[in-house]
Amino acid sequence: DYGVVTFDGADYTTLQALEISTEDLTYPGVIHLRNESRHVTIDSCYVHAPKSSNIQQKVTLLNMYAKSKANANNDHLTLRRSLLEGGYIGVRLGGTGTVALPKEVGGRILNNVSKAIYVAREADAHIEDNIVENETSTHNDFNAVDIDATGDVRLARNRINLSTKGYCTAIYVRNMSGLPTAQAQIVNNVVMVGQGTTPPRRNASKALTLKGDQANLLVAHNNLCVEGNEKDITVSILGKMADNVRLTNNLFANMGKGAVYQCARQENLASLRLDHNNLYTNGTSLADVRTPV
Repeated sequence: DYGVVTFDGADYTTLQALEISTEDLTYPGVIHLRNESRHVTIDSCYVHAPKSSNIQQKVTLLNMYAKSKANANNDHLTLRRSLLEGGYIGVRLGGTGTVALPKEVGGRILNNVSKAIYVAREADAHIEDNIVENETSTHNDFNAVDIDATGDVRLARNRINLSTKGYCTAIYVRNMSGLPTAQAQIVNNVVMVGQGTTPPRRNASKALTLKGDQANLLVAHNNLCVEGNEKDITVSILGKMADNVRLTNNLFANMGKGAVYQCARQENLASLRLDHNNLYTNGTSLADVRTPV
């Protein structure tokens, strides 16, 4: 498969100050990396495509493809100072599980359909200094960041503002597990999840969702707020953590009369450390842990 621009085994290559677009939604990517294209930089570019919710027309603006074998990744990708708009997914960082240090730094990602930044089976991913905005998607369960990564992982200094037509999650963490000596980090992010113009949704929107089995993860100095309806949740804990997961010095707010914390099982909440967080809701319960507290 090829994109409008395809890196096919190309190393140490930079695209700078270009506008790249397509009306053909069957491309896998507007910019497409394949066959061990390493040390590629996308700098100060405008990459865009029409929005489509058709599963057969799900173009990704910046797409990485790697064969399912060892050492076949497109390592050391850097995206910076760029505007990505439209498409089904904004950025897809994906490898075979042995990717070394992909970076997504300093971009602006607007109005994608399904996900803005999708990090799948990465090592040492850095998602820093981005602005993600979406007020147009009608796709249920839009994710601004959907991440599965290990090692030196950082999600830092991003600004996310969502007010989609369906329910959404700003930061969905499938896995962010660091090392005992070097924690993975979600730090200094500002998130606002608002209410779209549609009638009340059946499912909840969330600012942050943590699946279980995370290890060595620090969530600190973030400002997360939802202001939809009473179903919406600021922080959702979906499973029991593995070890050394800490949420500290954050501002968590719910302006839609819902709970700040939601956890289906009390033992899951007990598996992580919560300290020095400032919590606010204009509703009646700060936490929904089997029964409100």
